[in-house]
Amino acid sequence: SMDCSVCDDCALRLFNSKGHNIQGIGTALYGNMIILPYIDKSAYKLQRLDYSKLVSILCDSSMGEIPINYAYITSIIKCRETINLEMTDDIRNRCITYLTKEVIEFKPRTILCLGNAAYQLFNVPVSKLIDKIIVSNGIIYFFNYSPGVEKFDADKFEEFKQHYAKYYSAIKNKNYYGYEIIKV
Repeated sequence: SMDCSVCDDCALRLFNSKGHNIQGIGTALYGNMIILPYIDKSAYKLQRLDYSKLVSILCDSSMGEIPINYAYITSIIKCRETINLEMTDDIRNRCITYLTKEVIEFKPRTILCLGNAAYQLFNVPVSKLIDKIIVSNGIIYFFNYSPGVEKFDADKFEEFKQHYAKYYSAIKNKNYYGYEIIKV
């Protein structure tokens, strides 16, 4: 388990008295990581990422492969966010410290950033990164909308599903056709 001193004075932790720093799930065996944009209510309530609505959308059989069988799934923000607190750079940076530890520990070859995770890591909105791959420090980063768009935008959710299938095909076949590759 990770050292929790990073969380000690975190403002977001005050709103997450039930628990914080919810751990990822899945396997690191194949070198793939998926980063969710947030911890949702059900994951927080049960203190387990496998109860996340976002994970259940990713794991829906209509999506194809089940990601927990080929990827390690984690979240960029490790506690449940609240409207009572502005998400500051300080909070984000504390969570990104954990994410960095996970990346070092699991050594992914590919990382899929979903929704706001793209902006948090690369300071670019996800809409501008669709169909692009960023190669940084030997890691291939893919981007897609959050599966949470299912709730409020059916067209965007269809787009999410198409890009998710394209991502899975790319990592499975190690074929990046159809992506613009950006090396940083």
